[in-house]
Amino acid sequence: MDQRLKAFRKKYYTDKIIRGSLILALLITSMLFVVLLSEGIFGFSSAVRTAIVFGLGLVFLGVLVYMVLWPLSQLFNWAKTISDFQIAEMVRTHFPEINDKLTNLLQLKRSAVGSSALASAAIDKKARDIAPVPLSSAINLNLNTRYLKYLAVPVLLFLITYFTNPSLISTSGHRLVHYNQQFAPPAPFKIQIDNLPQQIVAGQDYELNVNIVEQKELPNELYIYIKKASENQFIDYNLTKKSPTAFTYTLSDIKEDFELYVGNPEVRTEVFAVDVLKRPFIRKFQVSITYPAYTGLGVEKLEENVGDFKVVKGSLVKWQLEPNGDLAQAYLVAGDSLPFVMDEAGGYSLSRRMMRDMDYFISLNSTEGISNVDTVKYRVNIIQDRYPSVYVFSPNNDFLIDLDPNMPLELEIADDYGFTKMALYYRFIKSGGISQVTQTHSEYPLGIEKNVLLQPLAYNVDLTSLGLQEGDELEYYIKVWDNDGVAGPKASTSAVYKGVYPTLDAKYDEVSEKQDAFKEDIEAMNEKAKELQESYRKMQEKLLDKKRLSFDDKKEIQELIDQHQQLTQELEEAQQKFEETKDELQQNQMISEQTLEKYEELNEFLEELDNPEIEKLLEELQEKLENFNSEDLMDKLEELQMNDEDLQKSLERTLELLKQLEVNQKSDEIRNKLDNLKAKEDVLNEQLENAETSEELEQNAQRQEELSKQMEGIKEDLKELEEMKSKTQTPDEEAMKELMEQAEEIQQDMQEASEQSQEAAEQKNEKGRKNQQQSQQSQQNASQKQQKASEQLQQMSEQMESMQMDMQMQQDQQNLESLRELLENLLKLSFDQEDLRDEVKELKYGDPALKDKSQEQKKLQDDMNLVRDSLESLANKVPEIQKMVLDESKNITENMGKSQTYFRNKQVPMITMHQQAAMTSINNLANMLSDVMKQIQQNMMNMQQGQGMCTKPGGQKPNMQQLSKQQQQLNQQLQQMLQQGNMDPKKLQEMAAQQEAIRKQLKEAHERIKQEGGKALGDMDKITQDMIQSETELINRQLTHETLMRQQQILSRLLQADKSVRERELDDKRESKTAKELERKAPEDLTLEEYKNKIRQELLKSNKLEYSNDFIILIEQYYKKLESTNDKK
Repeated sequence: MDQRLKAFRKKYYTDKIIRGSLILALLITSMLFVVLLSEGIFGFSSAVRTAIVFGLGLVFLGVLVYMVLWPLSQLFNWAKTISDFQIAEMVRTHFPEINDKLTNLLQLKRSAVGSSALASAAIDKKARDIAPVPLSSAINLNLNTRYLKYLAVPVLLFLITYFTNPSLISTSGHRLVHYNQQFAPPAPFKIQIDNLPQQIVAGQDYELNVNIVEQKELPNELYIYIKKASENQFIDYNLTKKSPTAFTYTLSDIKEDFELYVGNPEVRTEVFAVDVLKRPFIRKFQVSITYPAYTGLGVEKLEENVGDFKVVKGSLVKWQLEPNGDLAQAYLVAGDSLPFVMDEAGGYSLSRRMMRDMDYFISLNSTEGISNVDTVKYRVNIIQDRYPSVYVFSPNNDFLIDLDPNMPLELEIADDYGFTKMALYYRFIKSGGISQVTQTHSEYPLGIEKNVLLQPLAYNVDLTSLGLQEGDELEYYIKVWDNDGVAGPKASTSAVYKGVYPTLDAKYDEVSEKQDAFKEDIEAMNEKAKELQESYRKMQEKLLDKKRLSFDDKKEIQELIDQHQQLTQELEEAQQKFEETKDELQQNQMISEQTLEKYEELNEFLEELDNPEIEKLLEELQEKLENFNSEDLMDKLEELQMNDEDLQKSLERTLELLKQLEVNQKSDEIRNKLDNLKAKEDVLNEQLENAETSEELEQNAQRQEELSKQMEGIKEDLKELEEMKSKTQTPDEEAMKELMEQAEEIQQDMQEASEQSQEAAEQKNEKGRKNQQQSQQSQQNASQKQQKASEQLQQMSEQMESMQMDMQMQQDQQNLESLRELLENLLKLSFDQEDLRDEVKELKYGDPALKDKSQEQKKLQDDMNLVRDSLESLANKVPEIQKMVLDESKNITENMGKSQTYFRNKQVPMITMHQQAAMTSINNLANMLSDVMKQIQQNMMNMQQGQGMCTKPGGQKPNMQQLSKQQQQLNQQLQQMLQQGNMDPKKLQEMAAQQEAIRKQLKEAHERIKQEGGKALGDMDKITQDMIQSETELINRQLTHETLMRQQQILSRLLQADKSVRERELDDKRESKTAKELERKAPEDLTLEEYKNKIRQELLKSNKLEYSNDFIILIEQYYKKLESTNDKK
């Protein structure tokens, strides 16, 4: 029975499993079909699909567990199964005939456990009653087939739908499987992207083509929705419609990964992800430049990302770049491709030496095979090493050599990186003596600083060391080389200049022509001044009876104004030309200090002729023409007439001064020519002593003949000087006669020396010992004659100097006598004017005595006119007093004239006022003449003591030019010694001593100029330091080319200092003022007349001070008592 119950239980659960499986299949197919169909029709959202999927899953899982898995666990007794009594009940239900038999059997069996055999028999009986009944047949498994017909319905529907509309099933199934994705709802059309890439390159444009397929209707617009990786939402962009079913869109400037889909509010595609591949680019790069060593520029690093630059030719350029990622290759493309090399730091570098301009760009290739696009093109410009420049400032034209044969050469050289050397190249193109005309140029080295890029330089080239002599012409230019270390040093040359060494005669002839022209200009202006005076006088006469000016009158007056202005302009131009001539004479040292002083005095006098009051008068006269006032116009014309009269007298005085100046200048000219001739004679004598061939002797004879001709010219100059002096008060006939005799003797010696030299040359050509001895004797005789001529030239020059001094002494003596006489007359005139003033002061208006006093005033005025003539005559000889004499004389004449006018009107106060003014001017003149007398006496004393003829304050000026010349001679000796290689210790000691002497003289000159208030002579510390270093090297016998370079720099600085001193002397107008060294005497040494004069001077000072009238009267009474007391003594 147990086995039968067990079989029933197994079949029972098997039936439940089959039935549950069929129900589960039916449920799955039915519900899945319904869901797929609904999804295909309605297109649920992701949330709905998610709910459906999870809902179905829960239902399916529940049915599976309950109807399949649970019965299956019961089948295997893993779970509680149905009881036997439950089986009995199911059997009774299926087999009614059994009724409760099975139940009773089961109960009996439960109660019979442990019972008697009787119970077992009862059980067996019951079992036999039930045995014919098949218990398991109560369960019919075939009944489950009914579910198959239900299952067939959804399966059939599913198959029909699948084959009729497969996309419905597949699409719905896909959407359900991907329940969490967004899917476009079923639409009337389908969007298809033909060329959607999975990867694109950053920065590259990409065109998408979109087509409409399976369309029921066509959309009017479509959008593409893009969401970048760095963004949180999609951004829509319009697609471009090409046709009703075709759209396009260009992806541009894409730099990062993104997602996209295409659609509109009704239809859209799924979301696609696109990866963006990074295009390689240069994150940063830097260029470093190593310049050629000769430039001294070193290494330069440019700013980051600067690819356009300029470099010096030959520079080594290194590019260093840092890309945004790993690279497969990197090239610098410039015609050819140069690869970059990866360095240890992960960057890339490339070096190249630049020799020409280059356009280039940098090409990068990434490991993905992507190259950079839109590469920036750069340019490297090569800076060519420029040619050096040389500009000659002075002389920048043909150079006319003066008495000093040194050519001050001022130039400026410039280069971009430095220099190698510089030299002056010259050749003779004309010879006036022994110089040889050549076609090739010779070199004269010039020292430079090789590393200084811009150098203003000054040299003093001794042209005589080049062989230049009077009458020669040379052609020269400057050539300088740079320090180009790549292509080699390049040279530049200056313009070609010419140096002309004119003879001394030619120089003085040129100056003489300028002076003659100036003299003619002064004479012409003098005549114009006379004509203007006459014109003013006639105009005044013409306007006497006129009350109104006619047009012709105005025109005539305007013409007079124009003529006066033109005369003023001509006077200014003449004064400028005169000053230029003076400067030229001074710079060329063609005149002595004494003559230069007279030039400066005359130049000052000419400057003072430019009276600003005349210009003011002309302007006022111009105004009076517009508003006619007969009386005012007449006054202005009269004033102009008086001024022109003064101008005429000044011009006449100028002509007189010129005559005196010509005498001094001619004397200087002869002295300079004598000194010049002596120097030539000495050189010629030295050449004669060293002459060994007949050609040299013959050439010496020719040169001696030329010097003899020059001596003939000096004789002519002496005749001119004699004629000039004959028109002066110091003709010096005996001295001139003696000079002429000396000149004759010198010329005779020169001619004999020439003949002896010629004779020696001829004898030299003849063979024989006797002839050679005679030639030697003739040569010796010629040398003696030349030496004698040289000594006589020196004596003659000293005689000329002595004659000039004597002439000055005589002139000063005459001036001194005239000054004494004039001073006495002025003092007497001052006392008489003072007495008359005191007498008039006691009179009252209308007093009859005024008539007599008027006559006395008239007499004083006549006396003053006589004194005035003498004063003007003296002023012509002493230029420094001219202006004051003219001004004060004019004031005296005007005030005495006005006092006469007020005498007629009987206006006592006005009379005494103008008498006082006239007396003041007389006293001013007297004081000035007294000072001049003392100055002349001092000058005469100085000349007698041999202190020279300079009367300028401050004493002798420092002769910087002489120091420069000494320095140049020392430099030449050093250069010659270095070239010969003969380092004589004794000579080196002497040169060191010479350098020390120059240094000390320079220091003294520097201190003297500073004391006088002048500017310092440049960098004195540097000059002194260089000189000391040179002295040390000379003492230690360490003479090198660097020593010569330093010596040249010292000379250049001395020349610059000399130039500054000369410019100061030309520009400083104070130097033309004569010093007034007053002689002081003790009171007991004064004579009676001097004592009176002293009292008068003190009284004059009191009148000039602004005391009250009462106090002035007390002062006068006091001084009169002093005077009367002294008379009693």
